[in-house]
Amino acid sequence: MQHAQLFDKTRQRALRNQHAAHIADYNFLIEHAAQSIIDRLSVITLNFETVAIYGGRTSPDSISAIIDALNAKTIFLCDMASALCTQLKNNFKSQSIHIIQSDAEWLPFANHSLDACIGLFEHHSLNDLPGALIQAQRAIRPDGLFMAALPGADTMYELREAMQRTEIDLYGGMAPHIFPFADKQQYGALMQRAGFALPVVDSEHLNVSYTNIFRLFHDLKSMAEGNYLNARDKKNLSRRFFQKCESLYRAENGFSAEERFDVVFEIIHLIGWAPDKSKQQQPLKPGSAETSLSAILSTES
Repeated sequence: MQHAQLFDKTRQRALRNQHAAHIADYNFLIEHAAQSIIDRLSVITLNFETVAIYGGRTSPDSISAIIDALNAKTIFLCDMASALCTQLKNNFKSQSIHIIQSDAEWLPFANHSLDACIGLFEHHSLNDLPGALIQAQRAIRPDGLFMAALPGADTMYELREAMQRTEIDLYGGMAPHIFPFADKQQYGALMQRAGFALPVVDSEHLNVSYTNIFRLFHDLKSMAEGNYLNARDKKNLSRRFFQKCESLYRAENGFSAEERFDVVFEIIHLIGWAPDKSKQQQPLKPGSAETSLSAILSTES
């Protein structure tokens, strides 16, 4: 099946290579997502010996903490950009850690070869996310773990509206500048479609304050999250555009011209397990209940 090519993967890879040297100064959203994954892993008592971790923009300390939380023995650290893979090789010298240049859209792992697969800000920019989730589920052994953290639909939603209105006012039309992020319900449906058992999808919202809109977009570009949509307008936006957009955003959201303004980022967490009927809870067969619903409802409390 042919999928729409929303993202320019060549440009995405080029941006990661371009900003790799200084990305650690701007990856605060990815680091927050990594810490949330570490917290979630802390309540899971299973061992995952063979794991793949996608996300070369994550700090070495956070990657090491994820490896420790998984109790992993054989680790594949993956990223689509060669410069980030080189940094991973320089930061991780253990013979048990293998660096692979790989896009999360095309997994290089055989079926049932991993105990866990982790994705950090990787799955929001795949042209075939349903296919990638199916690949991940198949690559994991029965009762193996899949976890991913990625931006959600509420990310910069008010700013998106301000940019659209500004572009229409100035140019009489608009082009996409911010990704079409999915919401929790959509991700939940995709997890079920991919065949994950016991899927859980939750989210958190972060308010990040800025002095001006130029600092915001500088941060996004420097963490290699610039605009690499195929449908993007390839001409540079003017300074007047950004100033008008910021003024509109401040006015619509109650921020004065002198104070810092907040931007919302939603981080969605996906958790699922490869099916294993021998270890996981299974739904009861229809008609197997021993107590009728009417009897329960008629019971006095």
